[in-house]
Amino acid sequence: MSIFITGLPGCGKSTLIQKIAERLNSEGVRVSGFVTPEFRKDNKRVGFRIINLATNEEGVFASVKEMKESKRFGKYFVNIKEFEEIGLKGIENGEVIIIDEIGKMELLSEKFRAILENLKNKKNLIASVHRSLANDFNAIDITNLSFSEREKLVNEIVEKVRKELR
Repeated sequence: MSIFITGLPGCGKSTLIQKIAERLNSEGVRVSGFVTPEFRKDNKRVGFRIINLATNEEGVFASVKEMKESKRFGKYFVNIKEFEEIGLKGIENGEVIIIDEIGKMELLSEKFRAILENLKNKKNLIASVHRSLANDFNAIDITNLSFSEREKLVNEIVEKVRKELR
């Protein structure tokens, strides 16, 4: 089972993914993977954190400030080492793998690209995917999210996972 969510910036992809992870965890489903919530300063996005959903470890994935050993991507400096050490640790150990997001910054990691290749058709995967990459994946279910659908989709996706795990 692969469920991918795409949509315009700000439509709620990350919020949807986080709510699904929380619901599944509360129901005793072993979730692994990562989320990359933004962080802001003076109401402006200045970067993204990386949070491992299984361990709750947290770090800085990307920032407008240069970091040691980072790769430049647009206005951000991407910390591939921290992304791999925190976000990818144990990613394949869950009953359900949740990824927020499959985007161009995340794909700078060779290790992440290899993991994605291994996950194809092998695991229960729920991921948000950058709209420019949505057609690159053969997902069973790909949803173009709008803000108004978010709450309804949490319930629908959690129900699909329940059926898959039975």
